[in-house]
Amino acid sequence: MQGEWEATTFSGPPGKKAETLRAQTYPAQAFDAMQYFYGDVQPPRIRCRIRFTGRVNITALRGAIEACQTAHPLLGCVFHPGRHRWEAPQPAASVPLYESEQADEACVQQCLLSPLNETCEPQWKLFLLRMPGGDELCVIINHMVCDGAGFKQLLYELAENYSRIAAGESMGPVPEAPDSRRFRLLLRSLGLRGRLRVMLSPTRPFGHIASPLLPYRGGSGCPVLIEKHLPPEQFSAVRRYAHAADASVNDVLLTAYLRALHTITGKDEVAVPCPVDLRRFAAPGQTFGLCNLTGNYWCRLTLSVSEPFAVSLKRVSGQMRAQKNSVACLKEPMLFHALYAVVPFRLLRRLFRGMGGVPVTSYSNLGVLNEERLRFAGCEIANASLATAVKRPPYYQLSLSTWRDICTLSCCVDVSVEDREIVEEVINTVVEEMNIQSC
Repeated sequence: MQGEWEATTFSGPPGKKAETLRAQTYPAQAFDAMQYFYGDVQPPRIRCRIRFTGRVNITALRGAIEACQTAHPLLGCVFHPGRHRWEAPQPAASVPLYESEQADEACVQQCLLSPLNETCEPQWKLFLLRMPGGDELCVIINHMVCDGAGFKQLLYELAENYSRIAAGESMGPVPEAPDSRRFRLLLRSLGLRGRLRVMLSPTRPFGHIASPLLPYRGGSGCPVLIEKHLPPEQFSAVRRYAHAADASVNDVLLTAYLRALHTITGKDEVAVPCPVDLRRFAAPGQTFGLCNLTGNYWCRLTLSVSEPFAVSLKRVSGQMRAQKNSVACLKEPMLFHALYAVVPFRLLRRLFRGMGGVPVTSYSNLGVLNEERLRFAGCEIANASLATAVKRPPYYQLSLSTWRDICTLSCCVDVSVEDREIVEEVINTVVEEMNIQSC
């Protein structure tokens, strides 16, 4: 991208503090390794797109980025797989903020899908695009650093830092505690009895289930981010329907997705993993740094063509409610955490594949972006959305995120033009399913 962008870089804080930061190393955690292993089939990344109605204060944005990197030094580190740790490079890492004038949608796609090499670059990239209708901010982060909940935490900090600087206030960021990323902090909060309950729970409610495979045709392609927005009126109807059915909005979205997979693949039995934020098991007041704390629920449906949406929803809601009342979703992360402490890295990689590896067909609801916290002073946000990793055939993942009353369905895929039509058909079928039930 050289020649197309104006890059602004930042070094660490001046003086002795910067020298200390450059010499710092951080041990990799079990979840870091898990996401690194995901790299065998996909670059583990999370993306955010923020659309403003006006212009961003570039000076305040630069300062906000620098403050975030000071508070979270891992963002400026590189990952060393041979030593299983994060290392602050020498000289101190810079954070590239790329700017582009007169950008268009193709430029946005290029930015959101740009590569990031965790072994020689900072762990996030930011792009400020001057679009005709207002600026857009694209942020990419390495999933090894944090999950969706951690990424939202960082985005809120970025917005708060921006607002403080724009108002002329001092920053004084407080670096996170070095051990605040450890999964064992969460396990410790469960107590001995709680950990025993986890170990005695079933590994998966349905055992190992074959994923429904999309009918990809194959052929060379290129990465693309496909998005579709549910308008506020339709999303409001989905909310009302969920409430009337004593189900969650996520239950409705997940049901629509499973029914769409049934329609597209022709498979009567469809099953997908559904990420769950394990912070829900934390002790009251317990906080974590930027980290991964994600487990999985599993949802399975055996469908017939004539089954009404309401019947499918009732079964999905029942499965999800049972798993939410269980600690079983902690078992696989706990086992992997225990193995990480004693098994050599290369052997652990092989074991990870044997344990199931990366799900072929999956679903990720990245949740709601809090409009009260994602607020850049003086810059109104028209829409904001999150997206996940670029999938290659046979893999596929539907991602969702919500801003205000707009729900964005998205997927990042590296497929041929013909297969892109199949991916779009999945999303369109999900929307149609929700149209049927929300009328």
